[in-house]
Formats: sequence, structure tokens, C-alpha cells
Amino acid sequence: MHVDPEHRMIEEYHPAGFDYHARYRDVRLLRASEGGAYYVATDGADALLISDEGTLADLLDDEPDLLARAVCVRRFSSAAARDAYLGARRNGHHDAAR
Repeated sequence: MHVDPEHRMIEEYHPAGFDYHARYRDVRLLRASEGGAYYVATDGADALLISDEGTLADLLDDEPDLLARAVCVRRFSSAAARDAYLGARRNGHHDAAR
């Protein structure tokens, strides 16, 4: 787990195959690419951004550390905080997550 105080965000990592559709309600696809997909969801009062790079699992068979962290759930205190994080990434202020 990693805490980012600038964005009021907590990152949780899960292995490839983690069933976030069963764990969180209202999971919605935000963006898909060849390497993975990004989803938004909620968990109680928290707004989530889920990045799933599990589609690369077949290519990562020799990389157990990467397989163990193929799904990242970024937990924000509000949808506004999540959207600000996405907006900053989209505008190039940080490494692209979108």
C-alpha cells in the first residue's frame, strides 16, 4: 500500500485475476488499451480508480513480482479528488495514467 498525500490517495496492489467487479459496486470502464484497462467505481464513500494490467499476464509468466501487482486500486476520499487526479494526468502534469 502506498499513500499519496498530494492527491489524498491510497494505492492498493492486487495480483492478476483479482475480481474487482465482485468486490466493488458500480465498476465502469473508463478506458481500455492493449495492455490493460482503467475503471472507476465506489467503495462506501471512497471513489476508486482501478488499473488492470492483467491482460499482460501471459507475457509476464516469468515476472512473478509484476503479476502480483497487476491490478492497482487507487482509493480517493471523493469523486472530485479522483477526477482532479485524472485531470492532472490527462494534462501531462504527472506520468500518464490515462
